[in-house]
Amino acid sequence: MSRTVVITQPMYLPWPGIYEQIRLADVLVYYDDVQLPRGKGFNTRVQIKNDSEQGWQWLSIPVQREDSRLQRIDQTKFVDQTWRKKHQRAIEQSYRKAPHFERVWSELIDPILQLETDLLSELCIESMSRVARYLGLDREFHRSSQLTDIATEDPTERLILICQRFGATDYVSGKGGMRYIAHDRFEAASVKVSYMDYALAPYPQLHGSFNPYVSIIDLLFHTGPEAPTYLTTKARYWRDWPELSSQK
Repeated sequence: MSRTVVITQPMYLPWPGIYEQIRLADVLVYYDDVQLPRGKGFNTRVQIKNDSEQGWQWLSIPVQREDSRLQRIDQTKFVDQTWRKKHQRAIEQSYRKAPHFERVWSELIDPILQLETDLLSELCIESMSRVARYLGLDREFHRSSQLTDIATEDPTERLILICQRFGATDYVSGKGGMRYIAHDRFEAASVKVSYMDYALAPYPQLHGSFNPYVSIIDLLFHTGPEAPTYLTTKARYWRDWPELSSQK
C-alpha cells in the first residue's frame, strides 16, 4: 500500500501550494529543528492582496536573530507581540469586502492571530494545521524535533530516515527540492520522489488581476467552503521532469 510523506519547514499562513502538498500527503512532518533562513523567508512573512498601487503587501513577523551559526526554527522567538494588531488591521482592510470574510475571520484567522505563544514555530505549526483541517485535510502531523530516534548530520539521510520512520513509499517535494535532493539515494531506500506541478485554479479575487502566490487566507476569504475544490495540483515523478533528464 502506498504512503506519501511531505516534509516542510513551518511557515506563516503560506500560499496555497503548501496545501496542495498536504492534500497529497498521508503524513506531514514539520521540519522545525533546522536553521532559520537568514534572509527574509516564508517562515516569517507572507503576501496578501490589497488596494495599493502594486496590489499586494508583505505581512512580516519580527523575530529575534541570534549571532550563533545555528538558530533553529523551533527556538526562535518574536521580538515582541506588536505585529499581531498590525496584521489584524492589514487583513481586515484588505479582505473585509470578500464574500466569506466574516465567517473565515471569526472561525479561523482571528483565533490564529491570537494564539498565545512567544515561539515562531508554535504559531506557524498550529496555524498551518488549523488551516489544513479547515480545508478538510486532516492528516497525520508530526514535528522533526520530536523524532529523537533519528540522529544524523547528513541532510539527505535524515530526510530518508524520516520517510522510512513513517513507512513512506513516496516523498512529495516542492520544485525547490530539485536543487538538492539526491534521487538515487531515495530510490536505493525504496522511496519514490515526486515534485509538485503547481497549477492553482484561478478564483475571483479582489484588488486586480489574479495572483496565485498570496497567502492561503486569500483563497479562504474569497471562496469559503468551496476552497478545497481549487486545490487540484498533482505531483510528477522526478524522472518525468525535463530539467532533471540529465540525472536519468
